Parts: sequence; C-alpha cells; structure tokens
Amino acid sequence: MMERASLAIAALNYVTIEYIGGMRLIKAYNMGSRSFQKFSDTIHEENAVWNEMSRRMGPLYAAFVIIVECGMLFMVPVGGMFFLKGSFSAGIYLLFAFVGSLYFTELRPLQELGSGFAEVLNGLFKAKDILDIPAFEGGGAFPESCGIELRNVRFSYDGKTDALRNCNLKLPAGQKLALVGGSGTGKSTVIQLISRFYDVQEGEVLIGNKNVREIDYETLLKNISVVFQKSFLTRESVLENIRMGSNATLEQVREAARSAQIDAFIMSLPEGYDTKVGSFGSRFSGGEKQRIAIARAILKNAPILILDEATSAADPENQVEIDKAIHNLCCGKTVIIVAHRLSAIRICDQVAVVENQTITCRGTHEEVLECSAYYRKAWMDYETARQMEYRLKGGAAHGE
Repeated sequence: MMERASLAIAALNYVTIEYIGGMRLIKAYNMGSRSFQKFSDTIHEENAVWNEMSRRMGPLYAAFVIIVECGMLFMVPVGGMFFLKGSFSAGIYLLFAFVGSLYFTELRPLQELGSGFAEVLNGLFKAKDILDIPAFEGGGAFPESCGIELRNVRFSYDGKTDALRNCNLKLPAGQKLALVGGSGTGKSTVIQLISRFYDVQEGEVLIGNKNVREIDYETLLKNISVVFQKSFLTRESVLENIRMGSNATLEQVREAARSAQIDAFIMSLPEGYDTKVGSFGSRFSGGEKQRIAIARAILKNAPILILDEATSAADPENQVEIDKAIHNLCCGKTVIIVAHRLSAIRICDQVAVVENQTITCRGTHEEVLECSAYYRKAWMDYETARQMEYRLKGGAAHGE
C-alpha cells in the first residue's frame, strides 16, 4: 500500500497549495470547495487509501497485539515446565518472567521497528522513481552553427497520444521564427524537444546538423536560453535571480539589466540588487518579473534563444520597455518565439503554423498568409481587433 499512499499524499499536498493559491478566484466567483473537483478528488483518494489500509491491516494488527499481550500465558507455563525439569534455576525463571513481561506488555519497540520498515519501503519506492528519470550523459561539443532542424519528429508524453507527429522544421542560424497555432497543438512541445527537456520517440532534433542526443547535455543547456511565459524567480536576491549561479560581477549584471530596461527599477528597491525577492516579490508586476527574466537571458548570452510568449505579462506601461528588452536580447541569435499574440511576428523572419499536432506551413509572413487558412483567419482577427474602437458614454472614441 505504500506506493499508493505516497502518491495520494503527494497529490493532496500539490492540490492543496494550488487551491490556496486560487482562493481569491474561488471567492470572487462564489465557488465552494465542492466546485474545485481536483481538491475534492484528492481528499477522497487520501481517505480511500487509509480506509483500505485500515481494513486490510486492522485485523492482522489486532491479532498481533493480542498474541503479544498474551505472551505471558505461554511463557509462564512453558518456563515452569523447564524449571521443574531442572533446566534452569528459580532465579533465572523469575528474571525472565519479569523481564519478559516488560517486553510483552510494551509494544513501542515493535511498533518502531514496523514504522522503520515502512519508511524503508517508502524510500525504496522513491529511489525507484528517481532512477527511472532519464539521465543524459556523455556527448560531444556544441556545434559551431546554431541552425535548428526537426526531421520527421514524433513525440508522446504518455506513450499513447501523440503530441507531435511527422513534424518537420528548418530554421537557419541567426534567423527568428514565430510558432503560431491554437492551444494544445504542440507549440510548447516543439521548444521543449529542442531544449531536450524530452527525447523524441521517432525522428531527429538537430542543432548545426548534429543530433541533440550527441551533444553533451550540460553544454546544450549552456547554449540555449529560455524565457518562459510565466517568469520564475527564486526567494534569493534580485542579483542572484539574474546571474542564476554564474560568477558574473555586479556591473555585468547591471549591464544586462540595463539592456532589459529594468536597472532603474531595481535600483529603486529598498536594498537595490540585494533586495530579497522572497519578501518583496509580491510587489513585482508581471512585466517587471518578465524583464528580470530577460536580463537573466541576456547575461547568459546563449546563441539560441527561445521565448515562450515573453510579452504575455506585459501591461501597457511595461510593453514598450519589454519590446526594447526583447530587441536587445534577440540581437545576433537564433530565435524561436511561441507567439500567442501575433504582434510578436513583426520581429521574425519566418512563421511556422502548428496545428493537428504537426507543422503544416512555414515561410515568410506573406507566404504563410497565402497558404494557411488558420493563419489567414488569425491574422484577420488580429487586424480587426487592432482597428476596433471603444466609445465611453458621453466621451470621444478611442482605439488601440
């Protein structure tokens, strides 16, 4: 039962944190705990595990306790028989009867032994999970060219449903590509395969005509920067969040922050670059967090850059600053942008449309506009939204 119990408590911990984080949303929409189905399901699963454990182990444990507690009923007559036969003296018989009674009536040592054994079993399950995680070892140097290619790639997360199939893509070194497509079509999967967060089941992912499996994994990660849609900041200082374990000096970090248009904001914090994100992070806007993440990528200065919709957290106040930061970040690099907002396309050389779990069309904006029905409709909707006007009652019209 230990493996199921471990999975149940892990799921409960994760969903509880998620539930607490979404409490404001739950209150805003007048939702009760029953409406948060995942939370309810994990509670029922945890309850079911312990009910099943109690049902299966309760009778055995009760029998164990009875036998141990009744041990004196066996020891006294058997010991008396040996005493009458002269096998040992009365003193030894009385000593064992006294000491034995303490062991038989005190269950704690045996309970501790059982608990320790259960913990060992749990540790074995966890060790097996860790050993099952694929380890990428060995491999050669990073290629000189940073062109990216996917050849007949097929990939599935669960081994049953394909997230990508028969997927082909070619991006010359130094060019910028926008990946567009609806939700769940496989855009994020493409960038995760290029970064080798996962390995393909079929086909190849190549950088500089070299299979990523043949490149040393640590070297591969050093040469790829990823700015995710949701910025991740640790609880350490702003300085440590930008240099992320590197040996960069404060001036080097500040230079990267200037390029990311965030240096002035950081210097306005109570302790400047030494301000702890853990205590101050809740006051950072989404755009400020995004520019800190961009500064991190600028400092890393990897030749391949992947932006998972890096402008998604931008408000109007930060949009111009983030656009400048991204322009500085992309200079001289091979860039892939997952573009949920089509405004990101204006800095790209090529567009690739991801739909039906594959890349159906690739080319310049004009070429893709002509050959892809999905992209044509998406672009028309984007243009319509840009030209849309809003009128306040009694006021003038305002557009984008």
